[in-house]
Amino acid sequence: LVPCRAVAQQTAARQDNTAYGTTAAEFLLLAPTARGAALGASFAALTTDVSAMYYNPAGLAQLTQPGVIGSSMSYVADTKYQYVGFAIPFAGGSRAFGFSIANFGFGDQPVYTIDDPTGTSGEVYSVNETALGFTFAQQFSDRFSAGINAKFINDALGGATARAFAIDFGTNFHAAVGGRPLRASFVVQH
Repeated sequence: LVPCRAVAQQTAARQDNTAYGTTAAEFLLLAPTARGAALGASFAALTTDVSAMYYNPAGLAQLTQPGVIGSSMSYVADTKYQYVGFAIPFAGGSRAFGFSIANFGFGDQPVYTIDDPTGTSGEVYSVNETALGFTFAQQFSDRFSAGINAKFINDALGGATARAFAIDFGTNFHAAVGGRPLRASFVVQH
């Protein structure tokens, strides 16, 4: 046995592990409905209306009639979030198709720099983040459904823009045990 010194972290050279610029399209995490925001992730197993396009695409297969959802929320610093969705069941109610659009942003904010902390002369910037979603869901049995949501994302910050593609996939198991409803879901988002 030879004694040795183990070093887990070097303290002489400090590193900055701040995660600036490592995420995009954070607005996709904003819930479009108050009920879904209040119930959190558990709402993914409960949703059977048009809001399923956001929380769990599989729930859309349980849609009984065409539906529309719309919400608009104001946040600090004049930022706004809007969500609109439309879905329609077909094939005797065993399938559904939906379309959604989400937008987050603000406009005309002054540009501040280190050299000019009171604001540059009249220069402004805006943020506009948009996601277009196309959802398809199907009932595979009287107790199981699955769905997929394809999203095209556009992110514009000042003069910089970016585009991305994201997919949500969800399943939903719904049954009755002893006369009481039992629901379970599995969702992968963004």
